[in-house]
Amino acid sequence: KVGGMDYRKIESRDRSPSVGYSMVQYKAAAEMCANAIKEDSRSLLGSTDPDNPPSDIQLDATLADWFIRVYARPWSAVPEADRALVRDVFRQVESKAGPAEAYMSTCAVLLASQDFALY
Repeated sequence: KVGGMDYRKIESRDRSPSVGYSMVQYKAAAEMCANAIKEDSRSLLGSTDPDNPPSDIQLDATLADWFIRVYARPWSAVPEADRALVRDVFRQVESKAGPAEAYMSTCAVLLASQDFALY
């Protein structure tokens, strides 16, 4: 819930983007990613183990898959600055909370990104 109201009702009620709408996007994305990582990590990670830190190559392979799924954009078309930003989000969360939390956080950031329309 966001502000005492089920976020699905907020989404259907609010037609224009706002701070509240962004919170709803992030809450929904975070819940979906948490469920996907905790309950069926293979759906998002393939053979990658969410409890073990990935190498840079494994992380890039996962991110490449996610960019295709979320934005229908090949990793080769993602600007290097955006790649570095997403990798940094993952590594910062990983260093503080572990790889499973890093996967969930990075997934939520990608799904709830305000730049969604640009991709």
